[in-house]
Amino acid sequence: MLSLESFLPAADGEPTAERLIADGLRGRVVVALDGREVLTFRGAQHPSTRAEISLGANRIGMTSAKTEFSGEIKAVAYATRAEVMALKPSIAERLAGRDPEWSGYSGPVTFTLRLPERFPASGLAEPLLTSGVTGAGDFLNVVYQGDAGIQIGYDRWGYGAFVSEVFPVQAGQELTVHLSAGFLFPPDWSPSAGDPASLAALNGRVVVVVDGRIVLDREAASHLARSDQVTVGVNRIGGSTASERFSGDIIAVRSWDGVVNP
Repeated sequence: MLSLESFLPAADGEPTAERLIADGLRGRVVVALDGREVLTFRGAQHPSTRAEISLGANRIGMTSAKTEFSGEIKAVAYATRAEVMALKPSIAERLAGRDPEWSGYSGPVTFTLRLPERFPASGLAEPLLTSGVTGAGDFLNVVYQGDAGIQIGYDRWGYGAFVSEVFPVQAGQELTVHLSAGFLFPPDWSPSAGDPASLAALNGRVVVVVDGRIVLDREAASHLARSDQVTVGVNRIGGSTASERFSGDIIAVRSWDGVVNP
């Protein structure tokens, strides 16, 4: 199975299940052989029409391949929704795991990180995730506390911050962090809200889980933000409560729509 953006239906129209799967594939190259993903990455692609797509032949003069496939193309068919969803779970979730009503919002975010091999000075905060724009953003930070460990801090620009209790970790340790916060969901008054009552509860609360342990869980409003305004490991909007960049490594990021920006 091969997916390129030029194969996909237009982005406008009714939010059917098929179109939402296509939206999850936009800007991404996906190749699967016998149901196993062998290649997937984000990258810009040249637009093309259906008439400009050919199989088994290099008709445009690319120097990276010969003019013809020396094997045999036995059959060609459109991939079905079932075939897309039969890919391994992490890919299926990334392509179509979000709530269909939440188009444009990432939903909860899970990321795996490796702490720096040497901690910065005690009290210094580094960004794990930021959202929004300058003057109207939110920050999830790691605050180093020397040999005692770290804290997780949450800051809503213009409204103040709060932090977790200090918990012990080791330099270079890998952690899995799950975040649920209002800016990751559509506002409860939005047409994308689906169930307004459920979203009202999600929008008004910040929950952070580190390696299965809840370290923050409290009521807190946040600024509105689109998925393309959410970044991991870097403070691009100039917030003063954290440094510009996380000094460890972001190993993996997973959101409901796959649009979190490293």
